[in-house]
Amino acid sequence: MTWHEPDHLLTRTALAAAGGAAGALTRYAITTLLITGPLGTLAVNTTGCLLIGLLLTRWPRHRLLLGTGFLGGYTTFSTYITDTLHLPPAQATAYLLLTPAAAITAVTLGRRL
Repeated sequence: MTWHEPDHLLTRTALAAAGGAAGALTRYAITTLLITGPLGTLAVNTTGCLLIGLLLTRWPRHRLLLGTGFLGGYTTFSTYITDTLHLPPAQATAYLLLTPAAAITAVTLGRRL
């Protein structure tokens, strides 16, 4: 059986969907209950990058469920940009620069852990 056959396609789709739902719910819980606003988005995106770094080196076989699914639903570029639009210009510039720097640092750290 190949990955293109219906049974495998349904399994792969279900893994990505289940992971995505769990990731989105986790992001929602963190950014509404623990850390709201741009700092919450920064925290989620940075921890997501740390986790993808770990995933790529330690659990590559679980990439579909954990990477595409969970971390795809957990991290969010659109919220990052939306948060930026609501900040004063100086804070928006700092946030736009800090987020990618934190993300690259986190992925690198995750790959080394």
